[in-house]
Amino acid sequence: MEKRHIHVSARIRPCLVPNTKENVEKVVRAVSDSIVRVSGGSDFTFDSALDDDKDQADVFNLVAKDITSGCIEGYNGTIFAYGQTGSGKTYTMVGPGLLAETLKKCPGKSGLIPRVAELIFSLLRRKQEITESFTFEVKTTFMQLCKEKLHDLLRPESDAKKLRIHLNDHGNTVLTGAEERVVNSVSDVVLDLRDENNGGITVNKCSRLNLVDLAGSERQKDVMSAGERLKEASSINLSLLMLARVIRALSKADFKQGSYIAYRDSALTLLLKDSLGGNAETAFIATVHPDKRFIDETVLTLKFAQQVKKVRNHRSVNENLVGAYVDAFKAEIRRLNTELDEAKSKSADAKEKEKNLLGS
Repeated sequence: MEKRHIHVSARIRPCLVPNTKENVEKVVRAVSDSIVRVSGGSDFTFDSALDDDKDQADVFNLVAKDITSGCIEGYNGTIFAYGQTGSGKTYTMVGPGLLAETLKKCPGKSGLIPRVAELIFSLLRRKQEITESFTFEVKTTFMQLCKEKLHDLLRPESDAKKLRIHLNDHGNTVLTGAEERVVNSVSDVVLDLRDENNGGITVNKCSRLNLVDLAGSERQKDVMSAGERLKEASSINLSLLMLARVIRALSKADFKQGSYIAYRDSALTLLLKDSLGGNAETAFIATVHPDKRFIDETVLTLKFAQQVKKVRNHRSVNENLVGAYVDAFKAEIRRLNTELDEAKSKSADAKEKEKNLLGS
C-alpha cells in the first residue's frame, strides 16, 4: 500500500477564442513550473503550475497520463477540476464545445476526458498484443449531481430515487441503480482486467477512474439568481461547503487513518470518499481566471488548492487471484500461520519455564 498526497495543479485560464485579444487585466501568472503569483506578491506553490500559454496536451501529460496508466495496472484514480464559473473547468475536462463537436472540428483542443479515453484503449490493446490471454472490459456511467440528487445521464427518464450511494462492508463507496454501458469513450470508467499466467492462475484487476467537473465555486452573494436558480446555487454552495469541510479535516496535521470524517453529510463527498483520503490516486486541478475582476475568487481557489495538497491517499492494486492452485495456496498459508502460532506459543512456554527454574 502506497501513501501519497493528492497531486494539485493550478491552471490559469487560456484565451478560449483563437486569434482574438480578450479585454483582460492580468493579475495572475505562473512564474515557474510550480509557482503561481498573484499581483501584490502572493505566491502559491503546487505540484504543477500551468500558465495561460499551456495547451490541452500539456495539461494531460502533467495531470492525467500517469493516473490513467495506473488504472490499467489496477489502481483507482480520480481527476477533478475546481474553480469559479468561467475559469476553464469544462474546457479543461472536455474542450471548447460539446464533446462530439470538439473531437470532429478541433481534436487538438480536446480536454482530459477524450484524451484519457484514447490512452486507456491504446494501453489495453497494446497489452493484449503482448499477452495473448489478456482480456478486458470497460464500462462507463455518466452522472449529474444537482440539488443533492443524482441523475443518470445514460437513462435520463429514470427515477432518481433508484440511484443510491452507500458504503460497503469495507467502507468503499458503491453506486447502485446506475446504467452501465460498454463504450469507447468515458467519463467514469470501470476497468475489469483479466490476465492468465503460465501457472494457470487468473489475475482479475478492477479499477475505477472518476473524471469530475465540479460546479462553480463562486460565493452565493456574487451570483445573481432567483427562484429555482437560487435554490440550485444554494445546493451547489452547500455541496462545496461540505467538500471544504472534509478537505479541512483530512488535511490536519494530527489526522489519523480511521478517524471520523463527515463524508455522509453530502452526496458529493460520499461519492468522492475513495478519492479523498481513500484508496485512489487523485489529481485536483484548480482553474483560475487571470483577470483582476476575479482576484478575490482566484485567491480563495488557490488557498483551497493548497489545503487539498495536504490530503494523503493510500493506493493499492485491486486484484483477485482465481485458479486451480489458489485454494491450495491459501490452505498452505493457513497451515504455515498455524505452525508459526504454535511455535511462538512453545517458545513462550519454554521461556516461562526457564524463568521459573532460574528463579528457584
